[in-house]
Amino acid sequence: MARENELSSTENLLNLIRKKNQDNQSGNQARLKKQGRKRFLSSLDLFRNRNLFPVKNKDILGVDISGHLMNLARVRRTSSGWKLVKARVFSIPSGLTFDNPDFPSFLKRCFSEFVGQDSQVSIWTMTSPAKAEIWSVKVPWVKKGLDNAVFWTAVKEKGFNKDEYLFDYQIMADVAEGHVKKKLACAYIVSRSELFRVKEVFSKSGYQLDGITTSSFAFRNMFAGKLLGTAQEPFAVMHIGHDSTRIDLFEQDRLLLSRLVKTGIESLTESLDLEKGQDQSWPGPEASLEVDHLKQPGKQDTSTKKAYEYLASMIKDPGTDALDKRSLIAPVLRRLVRQVERTLNHFVNVQGHKPVKKILIAGLPAGLPGVTDFFSQQLAIDTEQIDPFRFVSPLFSSTASLDRFERSSLSLATALAISDNNITPNFLFTADNRRDQVLSGRINMLAAVLGMAAVLAAGAYLWVGTQQLSAKKAELSVLSSQVEELDFLVNRDLVQSLSSELQVQKTELNDLINNYKGIAVMSELVSLIPDNIKLLSFRLDLDKALENQTRKLEGMVTLNGLVQGEPAMLDASLSGFLFKLKRSPLFDEVRIHASNNEYLSGHGQVLRFVINIGVGET
Repeated sequence: MARENELSSTENLLNLIRKKNQDNQSGNQARLKKQGRKRFLSSLDLFRNRNLFPVKNKDILGVDISGHLMNLARVRRTSSGWKLVKARVFSIPSGLTFDNPDFPSFLKRCFSEFVGQDSQVSIWTMTSPAKAEIWSVKVPWVKKGLDNAVFWTAVKEKGFNKDEYLFDYQIMADVAEGHVKKKLACAYIVSRSELFRVKEVFSKSGYQLDGITTSSFAFRNMFAGKLLGTAQEPFAVMHIGHDSTRIDLFEQDRLLLSRLVKTGIESLTESLDLEKGQDQSWPGPEASLEVDHLKQPGKQDTSTKKAYEYLASMIKDPGTDALDKRSLIAPVLRRLVRQVERTLNHFVNVQGHKPVKKILIAGLPAGLPGVTDFFSQQLAIDTEQIDPFRFVSPLFSSTASLDRFERSSLSLATALAISDNNITPNFLFTADNRRDQVLSGRINMLAAVLGMAAVLAAGAYLWVGTQQLSAKKAELSVLSSQVEELDFLVNRDLVQSLSSELQVQKTELNDLINNYKGIAVMSELVSLIPDNIKLLSFRLDLDKALENQTRKLEGMVTLNGLVQGEPAMLDASLSGFLFKLKRSPLFDEVRIHASNNEYLSGHGQVLRFVINIGVGET
């Protein structure tokens, strides 16, 4: 099965490279389009980054559940930097594991006591180190399909099942191998069942998670956010957890190698139990560490419990015999030294990176006196403890009194509390979610810009309309003033006189029309009568009119005549003549009084007709 995955992933990677060579044929045109699209999208990003509608940032709560302790740190980002609002170490009761049905209730009680009902808190935690894997990959530079290129390269190297593991990545840098440009990506996978388990426990407690990451990315927050200065040379971060140790190798803020070692705090307590328990010389009750968060550390026998308390006492109160106490756990520390040596050798000799110049240690054992000196001497590399409280200053005086034990235990929770989706890989917010968010943000910003443009256009239109209305009102005022200055001599007698004159003019015009109406009728008939129609008689009677229901008529014309020509065309010729009469604007009613065919000597067959024509009112 792994062989099939390897072949399929190799084929997919080769297909992507072949596709890249095909795309290069139309490179210039595609490059211009891409540049234009980038300029457009960057303009939208400019508006988005200006934060037109600023909202208050939420406080971030980092939750580190490790072994018998639950570490909570609440951090707030202010204008002057990160501020620690509150921090506390809770003890997990004996026998209460993360998968215990009562654990959500315990989590709810702790959260209620720590944050109350404050909804302005973003909660981040981490997954089990054994359930996640992190490594770096190099993929060919492609214009399209970068997601597939990274995914299939990762599948080829690790052979994981995407149904069982969630895959995500971050592009760290552009690199070159010879003359080939490549992308350096940090790839990581996590068990889907582990994610479901963690989310379900927090959901049952009534608090929803905003982020799940790993210790590697939590401590990387300090370098990516420029909170801790980093040199150009590679450096290592070693987090000693409850049952394992994570060794991460960085170059600036780029995570290049991550390795998990099955040696942790449990190994240290076992070594103490083995060395100290044999002579039964554990501190008595008067010397035991009486702190609330160390009561009932878990399902341990009395000897192991005392070993754990003794380890805590070594951190809290080293005493004058600190070096002697450290010798009790020296075998475990030497085992860790060997694992770190192997990791560094692989990093330099196999992967070809520069040697590591510094090691940073985090976790509860990092607070043990002389531990950093021990690793520094054994590895000949400068070693120091990570202390996030160097840059996360207390916001209130109550958080400034953390002792050495609490600062060591809370280091990971504090690093989790400075997480950000823009920097920190989040298993609940993968690359697909980030792309969707960017696309949605750009669409929303485009809609906002268009809406703002519409509002501005409407405002401009309203302003122009207001100016025009003001101008018209001013013009009306001027005209009104001019009208008021005029002196009209209009009265009733003048109106009656003008009306009488108009009536006289109308009468004279009608008389003139009646005098020339006959001439107008004859002239119209002459122009309308065709050559093959001969008039035998013509009669104009202006005192007699045809009946018409639509318009009043003022006279009647009677035509008596005949149509000559081809016998078959006589009726057609008469119809054409009637059509012309009806179209005349002078005549309103045309009726055939009589028509019959006759034989006329010398003319042959003719059509005899009598037509009555109504003359319209003028």
